Amino acid sequence: MPAVKTTPLSSPYLPCIIFFLVLALTACNSSNFIPTTNTKSSDFTLIANAGKFHSVDIGKPTKSTNIDVNITLTDLNNGTKWRPSAYIGIRQIESLENSFQFFMLQNENEDNYAIAGYRIFENGEELEQVSISHINIGKSVRVRLSIDDGLVTLILNEKAPVVKQTSLKEVNLYASVSSGSALFELHEVGSEPIR
Repeated sequence: MPAVKTTPLSSPYLPCIIFFLVLALTACNSSNFIPTTNTKSSDFTLIANAGKFHSVDIGKPTKSTNIDVNITLTDLNNGTKWRPSAYIGIRQIESLENSFQFFMLQNENEDNYAIAGYRIFENGEELEQVSISHINIGKSVRVRLSIDDGLVTLILNEKAPVVKQTSLKEVNLYASVSSGSALFELHEVGSEPIR
């Protein structure tokens, strides 16, 4: 039998591939946080050790939903290449590889701010990634996110809305963290999209 030559994986996409593999695995065992419609002032903290990921679903599967939440990146575990980050997003029920997510991510260990923006994934491939703002670590950011018939609206603090048509249909809202902890101050989860 001929010898098999192996080489180490060295792709710039490796962190993204690993992220989605972990996302898929954790989604199978993720906890569910199910507030009632128009829940007011529900706070929760998610924690993930360095190089780990923690995700929770918010609410029930739906085609139209919104969330109004303040997010604060509170603790950073810089021990790995997995950057400390917090997310609030919408993901397809049938295929977790399809999602729209708002992110806050500390890019470098010495940064005293997080990059805030959004990403759109389809079939596990990142179609778009846009940075919107820098948020000081420990400072809260208000995120309003909704979907209605695949039309996603994102409002960060008081900035102009970002509106994107996606292929997302039956979805779940979710919150997650990687390599750190974040406080999520939930103001509202409802069925009406942002107008």
